[in-house]
Amino acid sequence: MFVFDFFDGSSRELINSLAEYFDIDYEQLATFLLKDEATAYSLIEQFKLDLNKPDSKNVQITCRHMTTSNEEDIKSFRKRGVLDLRGMLQEDTPLSSFLAKHGIIVDVDNRIISINEKQYPIQSSSEDCTDCYIGSDLSCTGYSKCELNKQISFLHTKLYFYNATVEFFIHGTLKDMKNYSSISKYPEILLTIGNVLAAYRKSSLFDEKLGNEWQQRNKQCYVLQFNVNLQDMETYAPMDYERAYWEEKELYDLAGYEYEDYLLHSIPQNFYNNYYLLKVFCQCFYSESEKYGSLLPGKTVNPGGFKIYKIVDNSLKLLE
Repeated sequence: MFVFDFFDGSSRELINSLAEYFDIDYEQLATFLLKDEATAYSLIEQFKLDLNKPDSKNVQITCRHMTTSNEEDIKSFRKRGVLDLRGMLQEDTPLSSFLAKHGIIVDVDNRIISINEKQYPIQSSSEDCTDCYIGSDLSCTGYSKCELNKQISFLHTKLYFYNATVEFFIHGTLKDMKNYSSISKYPEILLTIGNVLAAYRKSSLFDEKLGNEWQQRNKQCYVLQFNVNLQDMETYAPMDYERAYWEEKELYDLAGYEYEDYLLHSIPQNFYNNYYLLKVFCQCFYSESEKYGSLLPGKTVNPGGFKIYKIVDNSLKLLE
């Protein structure tokens, strides 16, 4: 198994792993990488790499996921692993229990959010909103979407457009992670649900109650570290699939693929996985900026397959 650790791996270790995986001479690869800032495409061209040959099931990438919790609830990760957002909201977890105590239940499978026992359909912005809530005798007569429907549509995007996947860092400092959204204080989904609550209460201000109460109960910030199989990661999911072809046309031409192959989804996933690995390698090798990743929809991190670090004085302390 080839493990790429872009957090703690040395340049020599990373180059050696890439050289062995793609069967490239180490010295030649090191010279090429250190001479100029290489790109995935220039590596493919220089070393005549066939992205279909190395089997991406033999590659893992070290990832980190930041969360806030307490000493009791952090044990749930050891029991359940790292769940996707669907599991965190629907199963018996610290997050779902916390929301339930505030009268909020999110039924991801049936696309319903319940607020104080009123059930609202989780709809996209393009769907017609006819009833204020499920079972309501009132029909929506507004010309435009109400603020509650608008905020629920953002929840829809997070759950169904982005598939509620497990997200993580592939590269970045502890400071980078702590500065990302609200994750060093409370789960990011509470931002979205907080805006839904504000609209429900007809307030123009973000509802900080959920986030503040979560912080009071879960004051400790943790980092979960685990290795993810490359084949289980989301490596190619462009927003506009057809347009994305033209942005990488040189790559497909070099590999002998035509537009029809692309449209018919005839290009093997292994090809995309290996191209993703090269892109991530170059981005992390030359830059100190953070890099994000996510698992494929429905994939989770198994219990026991990770380390838990407690953040103490801006450094990581491994929990036994």
